[in-house]
Amino acid sequence: MNKVALTALSLVALSSAAYARDSIFVAPEQSHTLQILSKPPAAGSATTKSELEELHKIEASRSEADIEKAKFDDENENIFAFKSVFGDKFTKENLPLTDIFALTLIDMVPEKRDEILARADEYAHNRLVCGVHYATDLLASKLSAYTIHAIMDVNPQFQAELHAAKTELRAILSLPTN
Repeated sequence: MNKVALTALSLVALSSAAYARDSIFVAPEQSHTLQILSKPPAAGSATTKSELEELHKIEASRSEADIEKAKFDDENENIFAFKSVFGDKFTKENLPLTDIFALTLIDMVPEKRDEILARADEYAHNRLVCGVHYATDLLASKLSAYTIHAIMDVNPQFQAELHAAKTELRAILSLPTN
């Protein structure tokens, strides 16, 4: 598997390993990831050099707070990294059904769409702060996440579990059920 495919799967891991719970909603061959993503830039290419330069600039300018946020995200690669959006009740213990794909948080709490996307972008940026991904890796991951979400969205079992998780999440957050 090439760098982009591995990275796509690793960033989507934030969204619960690219597949909600036990890979029951999307089989790996359904996403056609290797067919839809561009090839990664060649080693030594202008793009790779530019991305390395960007990483060095981030490294040189990052603050201790940036490093701590990035370390937190590196150690908490799961849906509950969105606790900063939803508050202290947003835990695995309180929400056992909600441990699913991050884009589904928008399906469950659409009124927090902008905050969810901002947190996802912050998480992705923290991968750059940690120096573990290039910018093109993040783009590939985002494209993969949206593709996988679209496939999951038409799965009846996913829809049933999404409804249960949505009910659970909105109740714990004291939001009206719609």
